[in-house]
Amino acid sequence: MPEDWEASHHTGSNRSFKLTQSLLQECTHEHPSCKSTGSPLPSRVVLITGPQKARIYQSRGEIENYACLSHCWGKIKIIQTTLSTLKGYEEELPWEDLSLTFQEAISVAFRLGYKYIWIDSLCIVQDDKKDWRHEGSRMSQIYAGAHLTIAATASSDGSGGCFRRYKTHSLTQISYPAADGSELKLGIRLGVEDTRWHYSRLPLFGRAWAFQELLLSNRVLHCLEKELLWECRTKTTFQLFTHESSIRRLSHAHSPSSFTDILSKNETEIANRWSSIVHLYSGHQLTNEEDIFPALQGISKHMSEHINSPYIAGLWEINIIQGLLWYAQSPVRPQKWRAPSWSWASMACAVTWDRTAWSPRGFTPFASHVTSQIKPVDLDEFGQLESGMITLRGRCFRNREEGVFCTDGVRRTGNIAYNKRPSWMNHIYDYFQDCNRFDGIRPHSEPLIPGQRAKTVLMGTCRSTYHFLILRPVPMLYGTYERFAYMKLRRDPNFPGNLPGVFYFVGREEIIHII
Repeated sequence: MPEDWEASHHTGSNRSFKLTQSLLQECTHEHPSCKSTGSPLPSRVVLITGPQKARIYQSRGEIENYACLSHCWGKIKIIQTTLSTLKGYEEELPWEDLSLTFQEAISVAFRLGYKYIWIDSLCIVQDDKKDWRHEGSRMSQIYAGAHLTIAATASSDGSGGCFRRYKTHSLTQISYPAADGSELKLGIRLGVEDTRWHYSRLPLFGRAWAFQELLLSNRVLHCLEKELLWECRTKTTFQLFTHESSIRRLSHAHSPSSFTDILSKNETEIANRWSSIVHLYSGHQLTNEEDIFPALQGISKHMSEHINSPYIAGLWEINIIQGLLWYAQSPVRPQKWRAPSWSWASMACAVTWDRTAWSPRGFTPFASHVTSQIKPVDLDEFGQLESGMITLRGRCFRNREEGVFCTDGVRRTGNIAYNKRPSWMNHIYDYFQDCNRFDGIRPHSEPLIPGQRAKTVLMGTCRSTYHFLILRPVPMLYGTYERFAYMKLRRDPNFPGNLPGVFYFVGREEIIHII
């Protein structure tokens, strides 16, 4: 049986390579959305001088095509550039010390005609914080400027490599007569197992850093278990599975085309779509918890070019009131402080927003943003933070309606007990507490004081649903609070219409500082 009648048994075969070459050629010459005018090389790149020979190169800003690698570091130690190894690596990288993933990525980049490839652990000096922060802050330029991103999508660490061998899938040849009497041949093969792959099962799609790497790339070659997947800003193509209707159903939030679609919207829609990006990103894994903002730095910087609004600790001023209304179904705190209590980044789990906060019918805010004070670790407001405070003007529950803290946690409202007057009971409420016990991570947190009053702030409404933030006082700082929970109320249709509404609960406007 001819070679073309056989499905390749190796994702790194010559046939796979020729397909990748063809797709790369088509993309660069025929896709207007994918065309680029070239980009300066990153500060350092791996200079490929042969199929198994490379070294670290300090660039001079040359305009050259280069590839990037997106991969999982995993638990197995991989080669890293440090202050002590940099000079030696600039002469030559020890090929035998490179992980299988690095070796295969460098080799395929060389075969595709790339002279340079950017690999994070090699091109950033890992024990130099200044260098790491500088290079990490340039992720948006590095991946957006790359001509191709090679993704070791199916490998959980460097030992997995990019490519796989698997059992050959033979084609059955059937002959049948054509209209002119000649004989035609038809090849039939069984479907490749796991072609309808699930993103949640692929190691790379669970990694927070990879989330922005894949979104910012112009084109990505995913190396899967049994085939390759090509994704660019225009097209999605499987190596062995090219039925377009099925491919469309496999569209996902990690693809370059999804980010292109977001950026094609108007400023307000782009800012509102931020909540969906954060919802996905916050569920990804970070080896170092303090990387929560740096690992999203590239995306946030890229979006800032399309949103004429200040970036405030993971939120945008243009829709800050809705942005503050996040919550977590299963709250988990990071081991160390990394964000102010009002930022979604203060959680170490997936966060989400109630859909009514972003309803196209319109959200009416009752609180307003006065000012914010954000102190980054360095000068980059998109990077790691040292502290942050936001000041709001809003209406809070009156004293007689306000909740008090309790420690039993047996009520439906967790550690908050509200006065169950008839004016309260004619509403249905949902309550989401940020932490289920004493939160010692925050700098000013102390154990709950039973009977101490909370501060419940009316933030806004949409479609008869009212949104609130519940705050706890910060000792020794008058008028300053930490976020404790999120709550929403909606009127119970089973109660008489003449009972007091939400505005019966709240008093006059006041200034509230939240840290």
